[in-house]
Amino acid sequence: MRSATNSSADQKDPSVHHRNAPLSIEGRRRLVARCQTRPIAHVAAEMGISRQCASKWVNRWRRHGEAGLDVMSRDVVPG
Repeated sequence: MRSATNSSADQKDPSVHHRNAPLSIEGRRRLVARCQTRPIAHVAAEMGISRQCASKWVNRWRRHGEAGLDVMSRDVVPG
């Protein structure tokens, strides 16, 4: 049974908002930069994420710029 308190080993990068997030915000920036010149599927495979996940972040970046790479920005409705 897990303890309700977080030990120092359980603390994660603050830019990753949940434990299953495959990329930090810096990882998402690297992903987008690499996908500028290379196929998304190839970059995704190298980074150990699915093509769908990579496409999601690249498309958010295309629509919202840097703000689209923030985990919380997924709920932002363009105005």
